[in-house]
Amino acid sequence: MSIREKKTVLKGIRQYNLTVGGKQYPTFEIYFGTDGHGKKLRENKPTMAEARARVEEFFTERKRVGDAVTALKPTEIYDAKAALDLLRSAGLSVCLTETARAYLEGAGAATKFHERKLSEAYSEYFKGIPDKQHLHKKAVSWRVGRWVDVFGGDRMVSEVNPIELSSYLEPMRKQSGKTYNNSLSYIKTFIAWCAKEERLYIAKSPLANMHILKLAYKEPEFMKVEEFEKFIRALEAHKDAARVVPFVVLSFLCGIRQEEIKRLIECRKKDIDLNAETIRISMPKGWTQGIAPRIFTLQPNALAWLMKYEDEPVLCKSPGACIETMARVAEKAKIKLGRNIGRHSFITYHAAKFQNPIMTDAITGTSKKMRAAHYQGLATKAAGEAFFSIMPSVQPVARRDNNKHN
Repeated sequence: MSIREKKTVLKGIRQYNLTVGGKQYPTFEIYFGTDGHGKKLRENKPTMAEARARVEEFFTERKRVGDAVTALKPTEIYDAKAALDLLRSAGLSVCLTETARAYLEGAGAATKFHERKLSEAYSEYFKGIPDKQHLHKKAVSWRVGRWVDVFGGDRMVSEVNPIELSSYLEPMRKQSGKTYNNSLSYIKTFIAWCAKEERLYIAKSPLANMHILKLAYKEPEFMKVEEFEKFIRALEAHKDAARVVPFVVLSFLCGIRQEEIKRLIECRKKDIDLNAETIRISMPKGWTQGIAPRIFTLQPNALAWLMKYEDEPVLCKSPGACIETMARVAEKAKIKLGRNIGRHSFITYHAAKFQNPIMTDAITGTSKKMRAAHYQGLATKAAGEAFFSIMPSVQPVARRDNNKHN
């Protein structure tokens, strides 16, 4: 669907002669754009005044009810009109939505759904997310919980409709297509959950046909080699280096996700084996979609950095505190520290240096499609080699266990 702006429609009113029965009559054609099926919306009026009046009427009605009327096929419009006429002739003053809902709730319906308030359904949905997935719970609260509050938690799930959701999301669309897509995806997932057979709080998701926006490609942010060296040298000299540098190494030089780093911190002795020069990423408890267990060999410089702080008591137990320290150091050094820039940098430089996509995918747990679309070909082989050559200022003398392969 693509409806033109009102001023564009008015300016585009075209006059031409219409031949009927051998006679010519002046007519004024109005072009509104296309409907939800790609069909062009055109109308003709005998005078310019009537054409302009029709444009005013069209946009007044559109403002009142949204794009619903332009999204319907002519057969659907006539069918709806016939249904309403039948209801009125029977003395019933109800809308089609109420009629359909009553039918679905009736004993004769093939599948009877169970009405729930939106707040009740959301509370059940939220509680069903494992506590281990605290970042996911935070995202659901931010994207779905806020929408439930705005839409009205006391309203029924069956009252959810794409027109009101579109109005809610419109400011996000103007601000950021990515923000719009994220919010829409989370809300659609929640409503689809409500329509599952084991719940049936709604017969069918009314948001199923709402599509995410197609966004222009944007290369991921990764840190330049010289900036990373400047950054890690500054952290190396920081008073909290023993806590923060290992976190940075696991992110930038190992490509590990922040949630995975947290799990490594909780069971460091088992999964970070400096003697074997390996790191194992285990499966998290709770939801595991998109996450895969893996084990990989450390790059020499990553191993050297981790060995330097091997005798320190613990890694930083709060990733948030590490990130705050990193942000302060980066700001002072005038280095941009984007979200997930450590993992982005690792994948970019690893793919550039080794030219071995299967190995890069296995180490990072990313998909072939994601790596090819977002990281491949962004850096040169020389840059990759330089990135994985950045070593600690003072090298560790020796490991505590010399029988590393036994």
